[in-house]
Order: sequence, then structure tokens, then C-alpha cells
Amino acid sequence: MTGASQGSSTTLNRGYMSNSFTANENMNITSRLRGRELNNHCGGARFVSRNYINKSMLQQLRFEKELKGHSGCVNCLDWSEEGSLLLSGSDDTHAIVWDPFTYEQKETIHTAHTDNIFAVKFFPKTNNGIVATGAGDSNVYVHDLSHNVKVHGYSCSGRVKKIVATPIMPHNIWSASEDGIVREFDIRESPKSCTKNLIDLTPLCTPQISCKTLAINPVQPHLLAIGASDPFVRIYDRRMIISQNTSKLVNGGKRAFDPQTSESCVSYFAPGHLYIKHKEDQQRMRFLSATHVAFSPDGNELLVNIGAEQVYLFDLNSKKHTIFQSFPDNLSSASSSKSIPIPGQNKCPTPQVDDMELGSYLASIGKCPLPYSVTSYKGNRTLSPQAEELKEQANKLFGEKKFIQSISAYNAAIDIAPYSSVLYGNRAAAYLKRGWDGDVYAALRDCHMALSLNPSHAKAHFRMAKCLQELGQSMEAQACLADFKNCHSNYNNTTSCNMLDRAIKSCLKNARKQSTPAQQSTNDTNHNQASEIEAHLQGRSYDYKQRYCGHCNTLTDIKEANFFGPNGQYIVAGSDDSSFFIWERKTSNLVRVMHADSSIVNCLQPHPYICLLASSGIDADVKLWSPQPSKDENDNRVVKDSETYTMAMANQVRMNRDPFETLLYSVGVSVSDNPSGESAVPCTTS
Repeated sequence: MTGASQGSSTTLNRGYMSNSFTANENMNITSRLRGRELNNHCGGARFVSRNYINKSMLQQLRFEKELKGHSGCVNCLDWSEEGSLLLSGSDDTHAIVWDPFTYEQKETIHTAHTDNIFAVKFFPKTNNGIVATGAGDSNVYVHDLSHNVKVHGYSCSGRVKKIVATPIMPHNIWSASEDGIVREFDIRESPKSCTKNLIDLTPLCTPQISCKTLAINPVQPHLLAIGASDPFVRIYDRRMIISQNTSKLVNGGKRAFDPQTSESCVSYFAPGHLYIKHKEDQQRMRFLSATHVAFSPDGNELLVNIGAEQVYLFDLNSKKHTIFQSFPDNLSSASSSKSIPIPGQNKCPTPQVDDMELGSYLASIGKCPLPYSVTSYKGNRTLSPQAEELKEQANKLFGEKKFIQSISAYNAAIDIAPYSSVLYGNRAAAYLKRGWDGDVYAALRDCHMALSLNPSHAKAHFRMAKCLQELGQSMEAQACLADFKNCHSNYNNTTSCNMLDRAIKSCLKNARKQSTPAQQSTNDTNHNQASEIEAHLQGRSYDYKQRYCGHCNTLTDIKEANFFGPNGQYIVAGSDDSSFFIWERKTSNLVRVMHADSSIVNCLQPHPYICLLASSGIDADVKLWSPQPSKDENDNRVVKDSETYTMAMANQVRMNRDPFETLLYSVGVSVSDNPSGESAVPCTTS
């Protein structure tokens, strides 16, 4: 197996899927070696850590080997600490330890599980001699490989979906299960004395809440990220958690939590549009949940794969609240004498506004944190020749209605010129035209950024009102449009402005008609299903930094997304269309798409030190992927550029299928309007 490839002497051009790479990224490994000899800028270990994955290697990434040994779907993978072994768990209730370099089975663990294995983990600092498995039978077992025996175990009250560990505490593991509880286990003591419920989500959330996934920060191991059966990811500080044995029992056995105590130990993260729409999605039988969470290698970012939605990246150090938290909380009461509170900023109310004077709208924009620190930027905002060329190419693609490619080109241009209001405004228009899940909110964020950079940007101002209207925020849209008319009176009588004005007024009129006392009572009942503290924490959720689109995640609840590279330069995720996707982390542009399963790819685990990927899914095998010398045209597993965008569009259609059709498809019944002609699913892992 080749851990690194010299690649081609010329950089392969994959169109706008790769335009965002810098000049250094375009250098192949031979050029980098020559540069090290001539300049001697970095030593051997540093050179290897920086260069074991780069663009040239990704362009050569291909199928290497199938590891056969399971007889059911392979639901989970884990590399050993030093990367010499690979552990897999399957529906066949067996776990296998592989040598990924000789492709041999080193050990087959015939576990005592009676249901599908969903989680496997090497214990760190044990010379790869102890592993843990978790399964659908609600049990976690610890196995001593040197004696091939089960040495520990404990039971949960729901399926075990994830097990994590950290070298800082090599004798401990943490498990997440569908009973809504994260448990901590110490193998040095007996199970009865050391198993404890560390975090229980059910007192704050509804009793039906379930933990789907779990991650531990590699740099700050006291931080645990929990993905649950809703669009909110919770990061707990284990040091701040008060023992649940000391909390007070109220309301039929539920435990009472102090709001300040809760806020000190947990932070919530969710894309802004999902925060305001997740209840509507539930009514449509479209249930969103986090299927995988992962911390970046430096511990500063969190990656989340949200079922029936996209993959999102959150910045843990520069926490940004959603755009909506800069808006007045209740514009309908603007005519009252009271000032309007801003969510999360109760001590800083907005100025009083008159019902006929909603024109001070832009004044509130600066209250929302921005993706860039524009207030402190003093440099030149003129586009460089390279950024100007990318902008012109993006505009041309937009005119040709190639909105996916256009957005990729704008992404590349913004990476070069992050302070150009024109680029943000243009990309917002492309998002609105493309219309994928989350695109309207992404366009709103871009309009917000464009206006922050240039408050006189008329198109961004108008598109912001349009985005708010499409997101169901009619009062905010009315305020934004009123301010637009005030600032740009020459547009007041245009067709677009009049149409948007009529649409907003119609929505507001219908909302008043539908808001009957009975409806209000129902809404209050639904709201009370979650505690007030939970509602408060959800309302203060932090927004995403970047998102990655193109894959499909609807049929299983164990689909992963992971960082790939020594600094997490790339993002990888599996998909329901039998493929896995690779994006550049910084720009979100697609770099590579590969066919990797006969049906669904669930697991993608990058090797910790070399350019090697392990994948698994519905097929009863594990596949290895590494740089290979063959050409793309000779490899039917490589998805061509011309097919990539078609696949991405089909995946967006698939994610918005009628829930009944999705249910039929998940049990192996073909759907007549299948956009990609895919075959029936032989089995499911969730």
C-alpha cells in the first residue's frame, strides 16, 4: 500500500471544484521535496505532518482493497492510536481487528451482543489490547484481546450508538445511547460501582430525546459534544457538571436544574434556519438529528452531519449567534411605548420604534456578530486580478444558470477577497436561485455580510428582505423592506419591490387570521413539551461557520462526517447514493466524489498519519482508499466532474422526498420517481 504518491508533474484541473486551492496546495509532492532541499524550511517530522495529504494526492485517491470477513452491514470503524490496526463492527454481532497494510484479520471478536454493533473503540495506552463494543441490544462490552475474553460490561436503556475515549484518561470510556444518557465507565473497577450517568438530556428535553452520537475534544478532553434526535448539538464541560444525585427531584421524578448552572456547563450549536424551522419540519414528518459529530485536530472547530440536511462546521472560539438574534424580538408590538428586547441581549434593548417608522433597521445589523472582523479591517478591499477573474467567471456561470458551479467560483473568490461586499451579494443571488436546503439562510448571511461591509449595497438590502420573507419572518421582512425603500427611494415603484411588498402583507394578513385562540393554545402546549431552560438554551444557540452540500443523509442515523488531513484541511462524508464526498474545509468546494458501496456509505475514518481512508456501509466489507497511479478514465469508482453536479442535485431532491416514500425506500421498496435510478436497499443499519 502506498501511503504517499508523487502524483503528476502537472496539477489536474477539476474546474471550480478545485479553483480555491492556493499556490502551495497546487505543488505536487516532488516540488515540495525539492523546495525542502533548497530552502530547508521545515524538518522531517514537520514536513511529513504538513504533506501527507494535499491536492495532488486527493486527485489520485482511489480504491485500494476490500477487507472481507463480516457477514452483515459494517456500521462502525476505529483506527488504533498509532494507526497500525483498524477495528470494525457489524450487524453480524462480530468485531474484527484488521492489519490495513497486509489486509489480514488479526483478531475476530465473537461478542455476546444479540443485536447490531453500532460502536467500537480501541482503549488508548493499552498497546491495542483492549477494545469496547456497543450495540443495539443496549449493552457495552469491554474485551481483552490478549485472552480473547469479555472482561467488563454494562447495560443502558436504549441502543448504544457511540463510544469515545481519550489518552488523557486511558481507563475511561463514554457511551451515548438512545435513552438520552451519556454514561462514563472506568474499567479499573467493577461495573456496578463505576458506571455513572454523566449527562441525562431527558430532564431538560422531552422524554423522547435520544443521544445519537458523541465526540470528545482531543485538546480539551473535558469538552464532550453530544448529537441528539434534534438539530441542536450540545457541548458539555465535564468539570462543570453537577452530580445528578445532588439535584432536586420535581414533577414526578424529573430533576430540577438551575438556568445559570446549566449555561455554565453547556453550549448549544445549531444552524440558524434550523432553529426557527425544526418544529415546522417535525410537522412535515421530517425529523432532523445529528448523525455524527467530530472535533477538529486542534480542538477549535466542531463538524456536524445533520440527517435530512447538510454538514455544518462550527467555530468554538469565535461563537456567533444567529442572524435573527440581531432583530427585534416582537416587531408586532413596535407601536407600544416599551422598547423591544433582543434575544440574548436583555440588558441592551433596542430604541423605541414607531409602527410607521421601521427605518432604523440597519442600526440593528451591527449587533449581530459577523463571520469576519470587518470593523477592525483597514486594508485594501479592491479585488486582486485573480479574485476579479473568478468573479467574472462566476457571473458568467450565473448567467448560464449553472448556479452550483457559480457558487463554487464565488467561494474561491471570497477565499481570496473576504472583504468584498459585491462577492457576498452576488453569491446570495446564486444561493436564492439554487434553492437547496439552507440556501435561503446562507443568502441571508451573505446579505448581512455585504451590508456590513457596504451599507449602501442596494441589491443586498433588497435580497435580505426577500430572504426574511422566504424564511417566514414576515415582520422582519416588512421592517427590512421599509428601510430599503427609505434608503433607496428610486426602487420604490419597481415591479420586484411591489411584488415583495404585496407578498409580505399577504403573509401577515393570513398569519393574523390563522392565529386563533385555539391555535395559540396548541402552540403553547407544544412549546411546553420542552422545559423553559431548554427553550432558553436553544434560543441562545451559536450559528455555523461553514457548510458542505452535495451528499444525502436520510436513510440511516449513523452517517459520519470527519476531518481529513493533519490540520483538518478537508471534510469527508458518506451518502445515501453509494458515494462519499470530499470538500475543502475552508471554501466548502467539492474536491472529490467516489463510489464506495452498492447502496449507502455510512462510515469514513481517515488514518491518523497517512493519506488513507477506510469506508463502510451496507456492504459486508471494509474498503480502503489511498493515492494510486491509475487514471480517472480507467476507474469507474471515480465520479466525473460532469456527473458530480447532477448527483448533488439528485441528492437534494432525495432529501426532500415524501417521508412515506423514504420509509418505503429504507426497507427495500423502489420508488417510481427515483431521481438516480438506484437499486433497492438490501438492509438498513438504523
